[in-house]
Amino acid sequence: RTHPGRWFAYLGEYGNMTGPPVRADGTVVLKAHPAVMNVVVMGKRFCVLHGIDDPVCPKNAEYRRRLDVWQKVVNNLLIYEWLEPGSRLSTPQTWIVGPRIRYYRDLGVVRGYSGEILGRSPDNDMTLYIVAKMLWDADQDPDALIQEYFDLYFQEAAEPMEAYYRALNRVGKGPDQHGYTLSFVAFTPEVFEELFPLLDRAAEAARQDVIRRRVQRDRQALEAYQLFMQAHDCCADWAKEDTPENHEAGRRALAEATAYLERIADQDIVAERPLQGRLDGVKRRLEARAAKTAGSVAPESPATTPVSARALHGQSVRLDLGRGVFLKLARIPAGTFMMGSPVSEQHRDHDEGPQREVAISRPFYMGVHEVTQHQYRVVMGSRPSRFRSFAPSHPAEQLYTGEAEAFCRALSEQIGVPVRLPTEAEWEYACRAGTTTPFHTGETIGTGEANFDGTAVYGSGRKGQARRMTIPVGSFPPNAWGLHDMHGNVSEWCRDLYVDTYAEAPTRDPEVRKGGKYRVVRGGSWRDLPWQCRSAYRFRNHGASRLDVTGFRVVVPVERE
Repeated sequence: RTHPGRWFAYLGEYGNMTGPPVRADGTVVLKAHPAVMNVVVMGKRFCVLHGIDDPVCPKNAEYRRRLDVWQKVVNNLLIYEWLEPGSRLSTPQTWIVGPRIRYYRDLGVVRGYSGEILGRSPDNDMTLYIVAKMLWDADQDPDALIQEYFDLYFQEAAEPMEAYYRALNRVGKGPDQHGYTLSFVAFTPEVFEELFPLLDRAAEAARQDVIRRRVQRDRQALEAYQLFMQAHDCCADWAKEDTPENHEAGRRALAEATAYLERIADQDIVAERPLQGRLDGVKRRLEARAAKTAGSVAPESPATTPVSARALHGQSVRLDLGRGVFLKLARIPAGTFMMGSPVSEQHRDHDEGPQREVAISRPFYMGVHEVTQHQYRVVMGSRPSRFRSFAPSHPAEQLYTGEAEAFCRALSEQIGVPVRLPTEAEWEYACRAGTTTPFHTGETIGTGEANFDGTAVYGSGRKGQARRMTIPVGSFPPNAWGLHDMHGNVSEWCRDLYVDTYAEAPTRDPEVRKGGKYRVVRGGSWRDLPWQCRSAYRFRNHGASRLDVTGFRVVVPVERE
């Protein structure tokens, strides 16, 4: 009423929104004010494999019905579409998006449009070109625009590239395929045998460097899909029959696909992270099943079988991971310390007490740094971190406890020395390194000493920067025992299950292995505020959580000397 010349945008359909206020019999319960612009996020409601007016597509028939209902309620619609699914292979989106834009225009109530790209694929370029052209003038011929795109974008290689994309389009046009994603099973070996020769022809036709690069980008995408599908198929064989041959073929195919996805990461070629996530999930399930079939679940990291002090000696040790990569350990002496925080400590939480003296009865070696992405990849063959487009010396993150413990087991087998995660008591003891202050740096901490959210301060500290991401390990000075990044960068998994009090915990080598469903996480991260990085501060996360703020470091126990 007060601003009759303005639109009022309302998010009417998205996620758990109820949709149009219309009864099942078609009766309109409430009609919108004429100045309301209803935003309809249809998401996965329409079919990306068939045209909007396809008479045999049940999903698009329902989509058209939904839009008709909205027309009874509002005078103005803004259609918000997801144009490219982020976790599946390419779709024939390009050939159907043009007619869909015209359909929206012909409804008469669509005043705006937004298209969101959720994944990466070379065909996104063409899709966005068609969308932009049709929004400008919906009376244009979509097929003519597609031809125009090939002529402009691929020039001398236009003919074989058009043949390539039309072949891709046919793959998704199966009569029984209706939905937002194209089934993996559509990409058979025969499909790849048809598609690669077309790209070979395009590469031969390309004379300009820019055209060669564009053709190569499509080839890299197809190679990624082929390796993904080979891994998918090998793992399907492994799942059907867990023979040594199928097991090895599955692991090899997974490793090849993972290595290729990492090589082309963040180059706008494919949605490599969702694809890699699917491969990781398949690998975890199959390896767990294989272990169970063999009669035993994969064991926990060794904890009670310490290596002889003669095998590891000196104040620091380097473990050879292979490929010229090492993991450095610092010796942590046996001793006692006050675990938890005093009631007077600023920002103290109740689960940090009661503070009591704890004994660590034998020395151990602890990773000088958080395990890096490069170290994790050398041992495990994958690099599942969010910040992997940066230097491989950034800490590994987005790892759940099973992956961290699997790293420890693999490293134990590789070097013949028991490796595990630290207990919570070992972690705090090593972090403090003889100090009793909130941080091993003293009463406060700054962003020149650790990577955390410096927009807040602790005690007498000063505001600093918020880097909003991990940084290479060892970027700041170590504590008195030679350990880097015990405060910030990534928080770190511990062996213990979380309990919210120390009241009943033992005071000699305490460790909680029963009674909880959450795991302890210590140290704080790049995202956390300074008081969440204190030596005594305790996090709890579900062991299956994969967060970009959580990594780990390793411990090797040794005998008393």
